[in-house]
Amino acid sequence: MKKLIFTLFLLSVLNLALPYEANAMTYAKGVILNGQQIQMDSMPIIENGRTLVPMRGVLEAIGANVNWDSSTKTATAFFAENSASVTIDRFTAYTNGTPTTLEVPAKIVNGRTMVPLRFMAEALGYDVSFSEGWVYLDTPISNDFDYILQVFDEEIVQPRLSSEEVIVTTGYNEEYNAVVVSIIGEGVAEGLKILANDKKNELEWDAFLDDGIDFSKYIVFYFYEHNYDVNGILEVIDDQDDEYSIIEIFNGVITYDGVVE
Repeated sequence: MKKLIFTLFLLSVLNLALPYEANAMTYAKGVILNGQQIQMDSMPIIENGRTLVPMRGVLEAIGANVNWDSSTKTATAFFAENSASVTIDRFTAYTNGTPTTLEVPAKIVNGRTMVPLRFMAEALGYDVSFSEGWVYLDTPISNDFDYILQVFDEEIVQPRLSSEEVIVTTGYNEEYNAVVVSIIGEGVAEGLKILANDKKNELEWDAFLDDGIDFSKYIVFYFYEHNYDVNGILEVIDDQDDEYSIIEIFNGVITYDGVVE
């Protein structure tokens, strides 16, 4: 009997001494990003009404770059011009370098770094809402030109034009009030010269120009839809001298052609 009592006492002591990871936890159903559920290797937990999520699973899904400093146990996420930083078990966090106080700090749970979702997401510019156990993250509707320019590059330009062979950049030229999409790649200039000056490739060359004309027009249309009146320039940079363009198309008009001989 004494042995049984001692065993029960020992178990109760061990239970009180169990680390946070083994305590009973409340879980959120999941996180929905712009209508799509984020796949995570650990469920989001709820503590004191605050949702903690796996650091990389959610933050990388929204497009943030995540840095982990093991010496200070600090996680920092960067997205566009914003940054958010939290340290394990510390209530002070930082948004773009400005300190703020958290209600629930980041912590290690079952070997995973869990960070406060609302703080991190809102600091990086996302709208956060909750419904029936789900957490919803939505890209805010923004009229900020730099933000729209970034979205245009990431969602339109890069998927359509970039490849392993070419580098594509998107920027704004204040002098011409123009969004400029620039294409450069090793051998691109020479390849276009061959395409443009060989009669056998006439159809391909015409199709290339038509696509470029349409895309420069689309630049104008895209930003007009977001309440910005800009010009659209599509240019191919000379890979032998990147200060010069070999083709420039302005609002659907070919303003320079340096490949046709």
